[in-house]
Amino acid sequence: MRKLFTFDELTDNRKAVVLNMMFNMGYGTFSTFKHTIGLVNSGDYEGAAAAMLDSLWAGQVGDRAVRLAQLMKEG
Repeated sequence: MRKLFTFDELTDNRKAVVLNMMFNMGYGTFSTFKHTIGLVNSGDYEGAAAAMLDSLWAGQVGDRAVRLAQLMKEG
């Protein structure tokens, strides 16, 4: 986890989003979300939320992706 993010700089909600996604997909698959991870690390949470929704994962988990993207966006 700490290899992907400066985890301590994320809000609790954003930490929860990252942990939820990582638990759901596993570290290996989640770590391939390089665009989303880069956006989170640069502080572009709105862009990260959009990237989350523009993924195969979002289509697979449905409404949960929408809720998690909203949490990512709002912090």
